[in-house]
Amino acid sequence: MDWFELAMGLAITLLTPLLLLFWVVLMAGIGQWLYEGARSLGRPHSLVEARIIDQRQIDTRIRGNRISWIGIRTVYRLRYEYAGQTYEIEYLVRDEPQVMLDKDAGTFNLYVPHDRPAHAQAEHHPSQLIYGLILVGAMAYGSWLTAPFLVFWQ
Repeated sequence: MDWFELAMGLAITLLTPLLLLFWVVLMAGIGQWLYEGARSLGRPHSLVEARIIDQRQIDTRIRGNRISWIGIRTVYRLRYEYAGQTYEIEYLVRDEPQVMLDKDAGTFNLYVPHDRPAHAQAEHHPSQLIYGLILVGAMAYGSWLTAPFLVFWQ
């Protein structure tokens, strides 16, 4: 056995668990993303069109899910009616292309859960589930292709 084979064997032995751990964490993250999207679609809710009353720009530093967004963001003051009551909320839009916002008409589509109508959120484009399912399918296919290689590696 020469030094190259020893080094390669050691590298493969040490890196394979790290690659598998990375793969599992990545699939878990995508699975959580899919679960949240499916849960919001599965809960009883209504889609309501809210009027934009006011908007202002603020300098923000948003931290969520280990990601930070720093910059100027828009806060909208919205008014909507649901079940005979009028609600007014302020909503910070993190990414404007991802929400159903019509600036010309001055409206904003909101997702209103039936159990908590005062906690409305912006309706996101339904592409989250589609892209998530494509990613999970691609990762499962990649796992199926690489599993024999990892099992029978000599």
